[in-house]
Amino acid sequence: MKKIKLPPPLKNGDQIALFSPSSAGQIKFPKQYEYGKKAIRDLGYTIFEPDNNNDDDLTYRTTSPLKRAEQLHDMFKNPNINGIICNIGGFNTIEMLPFLNFDLIETNPKFICGYSDSSVLLNAIFYKTGVITFHGPMIISSFGEYPKPFDFTVNHFQAMSQQIIELPHHFTHPKEWTDDFIDWTGPDWGTRTRTMTNNNGPIWFHKCESINEGKLVGGNTDSLLHILNTEYFEIEMNSILFIEDIAVSIEKWAMMIWSLKLKGVFNKINGLLIGKIEGMPNNKLLQMKLIISEILELEGISIPVVANLDIGHTAPMNTLLIGSTVSIDSAKENIMIKKLY
Repeated sequence: MKKIKLPPPLKNGDQIALFSPSSAGQIKFPKQYEYGKKAIRDLGYTIFEPDNNNDDDLTYRTTSPLKRAEQLHDMFKNPNINGIICNIGGFNTIEMLPFLNFDLIETNPKFICGYSDSSVLLNAIFYKTGVITFHGPMIISSFGEYPKPFDFTVNHFQAMSQQIIELPHHFTHPKEWTDDFIDWTGPDWGTRTRTMTNNNGPIWFHKCESINEGKLVGGNTDSLLHILNTEYFEIEMNSILFIEDIAVSIEKWAMMIWSLKLKGVFNKINGLLIGKIEGMPNNKLLQMKLIISEILELEGISIPVVANLDIGHTAPMNTLLIGSTVSIDSAKENIMIKKLY
């Protein structure tokens, strides 16, 4: 593994570049995009927007893989840009990877943040360069919340991006959460806020006697499975893996977890953290636990597995540092960041 490097912290007045690694969300969802930009400016940052004109014949993506890579290279090279936030996820960040100059990124480390399909880019950058990346809110889906982004999301983003947290930092969860869906292009968006649910906090699927720690990696399971065990992403021994997903059936989730097992992941990791799944009914949690237990028993291993965490597609959300050192204490039911790198 490359030597781990923490990018410079963000500070008030910094310029943030807005980047679409996959879907052209800024074109598809202009209202949410404008709300997101306003929220970033309200935090005291300035904004840089690349040329978002899609000159590609394939309209499912923001532009060609080469142009996306060139846009990202320009953002890392530009000394006036201090950080990068992804606009939205999608399915096609993977197309960029062969065109990325990881040496350039390693030489010019910067804050970069996103989740969902953007986690392909975040984990590839960390794996290939050692530069810590940030799994956290995006412009459209998080900062573009109506009428404003959730305070928990913003406060945690600021603490992590500006590196002002006290260590060790204990994982926290908001008092309420939501996966209430309001169609971004429908008439209801902008007329009401999302319905909130009381947050019962983490659910410990499996505990072990030891205190386990390791380097944190992970993101969207469905996206990362496509690059796992390639030149762009491998899970190192003794890592802590976190996963998050959206709108998957229990059958699809089981398939993805078994795919991780067949790729040797459970024999490498010291712990598994599972985010709340948007659209997954609570009554499926027991089945999720049984799936995990089945695999742990088959592998003959005992590692802490914690579910129902506020990472990924539900809101509000935590910001996680890919590459940070995380500790999981089953006895005290405590998860904490011990070191930022």
